[in-house]
Amino acid sequence: MTYPRRILYVLSRFPNVSTTFIANEMTALTELGADIHIAAIWRSLDGEPHATERAFLNRLMRPNIRSLWLWITALAQIIRKPSLIGVILRLMIGHTVSMWALIKLLVNIPKGLMIGAWVRAHKIDHIHAHFLTAPATVALIASKVSGVPFTVTVHAFDLYDDSPRNRNGSVRYKLESAARVVCISAYNRRYLTRFSPFPTQSGSGEKLHVVYNGISLDLFSPPPIRRPIPRHAHIVSNGSLIAKKGHDVLIRAVAALHAAGYRVTLDIIGRGALEPALRALATELGLTDAVTFAGIMTQTQVVERYHAADVFALACIIAPDGDRDGIPTVLIEALAVELPTVSTTVSGVPEVIIDGETGRCVEPTPIAIADAIRGLIDQPDQTRAMAQRGRAHVRARFDRDNNARRLYDVFESAQEHPVGESPAQ
Repeated sequence: MTYPRRILYVLSRFPNVSTTFIANEMTALTELGADIHIAAIWRSLDGEPHATERAFLNRLMRPNIRSLWLWITALAQIIRKPSLIGVILRLMIGHTVSMWALIKLLVNIPKGLMIGAWVRAHKIDHIHAHFLTAPATVALIASKVSGVPFTVTVHAFDLYDDSPRNRNGSVRYKLESAARVVCISAYNRRYLTRFSPFPTQSGSGEKLHVVYNGISLDLFSPPPIRRPIPRHAHIVSNGSLIAKKGHDVLIRAVAALHAAGYRVTLDIIGRGALEPALRALATELGLTDAVTFAGIMTQTQVVERYHAADVFALACIIAPDGDRDGIPTVLIEALAVELPTVSTTVSGVPEVIIDGETGRCVEPTPIAIADAIRGLIDQPDQTRAMAQRGRAHVRARFDRDNNARRLYDVFESAQEHPVGESPAQ
């Protein structure tokens, strides 16, 4: 086997508090001998980088669309390789799905051209993008410029979100052009196999691969002692305050538990546009003192919250625009620390939360979630056994180091994939 050593990761933003699993993945690949570099398409949002992200800050480039040098470099690539005009035109046609998609493409075309020149000049062996949106578009262009193969990890909103602002363009072209497509769940793989007309086999091997996001079992370890869950259980949830996380459903579940005599409290980690609405809902339901919004936390702080909690709950739903989670990494983290966990049957969640085995996986309704939490409280022996099986499940399928090796094998197999024009379909 010939593993690519110099790898460029193309990401939407870096650092990014909501995608620390990518930094974990890059760390594990570095430990395997890879030399990782990063191209971030957009500027980072406010927030302190996690410790795992800081190690890569000196390997980060962020193309600036206002840079004259970027435009000169981009134009030079088209002059050097006129066939790139066909690639750009095909992308433009595919991005007419919405005005927002086309605008973002026009901004990212010169970035992709410049990054392709950088890849060639710095003798990068492989390009990997996370998300089938702008990062995959830029990776495709850079691959065509440099002749270096690219792979892409497909997550959730990049497949399912159909809102005009987030609608993805040229999906089929990007999937066809990628040397390999990495799915973060078997659910996603089934979705692509069923609904996408591109072949599941490439000329040089299997095209679609399932590689779960992994976590560090050393960082996410159980506390020395975990008490039986009391009727006034402390519940923690962790996720951006956006529709698909179902925080409103969870708050209503807390209200149902209070009505049944279980005076639980809820601590929500994360930030997002729905915070005012969620606070208003908690007030409306008389839960002002029971529901706390904790904001953004470092991974170390998150582990401390998990250790102090009695139950983890995430009420994933399918949002009105079709967006949904893939497999939320926070569920894997909760199982790893042996925190009794409740989630829903949406998307790939049942691959980590196996109902009755590693946690409770129920319909995304307040009553179903309240009943599941109540069952965890009322059946302490079964709950403890589930929590222990949960950590064993994470060790078997979601260990960061093991899954990084699987991903590196995918990168290795992609080196045999020729970079050229996809046949017209």
